[in-house]
Amino acid sequence: MNTHLGAAGTLAAALTIITLGYLLWYLLLCWIKPFGVCWRCGGDGELVTWLGTFVGYGRGKRTCTRCHHTGRRLRIGRKIINHFRGIRTEAHRATDARTGPRAPGQHRPGTTPPNHDRNERGQR
Repeated sequence: MNTHLGAAGTLAAALTIITLGYLLWYLLLCWIKPFGVCWRCGGDGELVTWLGTFVGYGRGKRTCTRCHHTGRRLRIGRKIINHFRGIRTEAHRATDARTGPRAPGQHRPGTTPPNHDRNERGQR
């Protein structure tokens, strides 16, 4: 019996459990705290410019364009969650539980269809 295969299988199972645990932890973090510190400005919302130091006026500062002066950025995991949530919302919006999928021009049941044979003033 080869003992190396058993150790490799145990190691693979342990790495899988650790990876899944980290993934669940990160998804929970993205759900609870969707914003992280901006990596570009370090959470200050301002960037130090080099021009001010060369000219002699001290440190020049300008607004961070990545976080728009908030110091926060949306986490990558939260962007993925929002993307899949948008796909789900669009799929549910296109399907009505009573009638099934609707064509783009169809109206919802129980509502009046738009009058396409009238102009802006309501005249035919």
